[in-house]
Amino acid sequence: MTTQAPRHSRNNPTRGRQGAVIFVAGLGVWPGLARPVVERLHAARPDLSVDQFNPLESFKGRSPSVTDMTELLRSHVDRSVAPVTLVAESLATIPVLALSLDPPIRLGAIVVHEPAVGRIAPLAQELLRMALDRLTEAPGPAVGVERFMSHINGNAHRQRHPAAQGYLRHHAPSLATLIPSVVAWDPPELTLAVTTIVTIAETTSTEAWSQAAKALTDQGARLIQAGQGHLLSIDSPARLAAIVAATADAAHSHNMAVMTGHPSVRPATRALDALSA
Repeated sequence: MTTQAPRHSRNNPTRGRQGAVIFVAGLGVWPGLARPVVERLHAARPDLSVDQFNPLESFKGRSPSVTDMTELLRSHVDRSVAPVTLVAESLATIPVLALSLDPPIRLGAIVVHEPAVGRIAPLAQELLRMALDRLTEAPGPAVGVERFMSHINGNAHRQRHPAAQGYLRHHAPSLATLIPSVVAWDPPELTLAVTTIVTIAETTSTEAWSQAAKALTDQGARLIQAGQGHLLSIDSPARLAAIVAATADAAHSHNMAVMTGHPSVRPATRALDALSA
């Protein structure tokens, strides 16, 4: 597999005194989506390295598999010298969840918003299957990808970020091939091996995404209700930034406890406790 070097934001993901945060884009989640959250974290938390990573850009137009993206993400996390918190929304959560099942040593935590998790959340799986029908029945990949995303996200991506249309059109052939395999991702077990924060919208989340979130909380994830919208970076960037910062702090505290042999310090989780309340 030939890949090109991933593109990064202005912060180096291998540095960061308090940890590293990587926003994962690519599966219909265009790279600019997380910019409002990234900018807030850059301003409020200069001790964190904050990076955006788009697996699709590394495959030169070829459609990767979930395994390809997961292993590419693994190599990216392995570059860090600080514990990494991965953040993803919607379908971009799948390679993140796949990586968390067999995590690299530097992966400290994940934050996933309204994730797709396979048959353990049948309502979410049915929602994705119906969206997939819209893709496969469309006259072409660009139309199909647009219909698929609109079925999942409503019109938020189109109305609030017109640049998303250009991104989706450009990557439509790869996405049209990739999306069915992503939707079909269905691990035999979903045993979370790292700290996992799962978020759902407070007022606009459907029963399908609530069921997906419960499937993760049953495995030990912490649930936080967070703003509104299936694409939280658009609707509630300040709320997402606070959750990500608190998660990165908790991951850093745990990492220091492991390295020093001291019990984890409770105050490091207080911000998460407050956000969960």
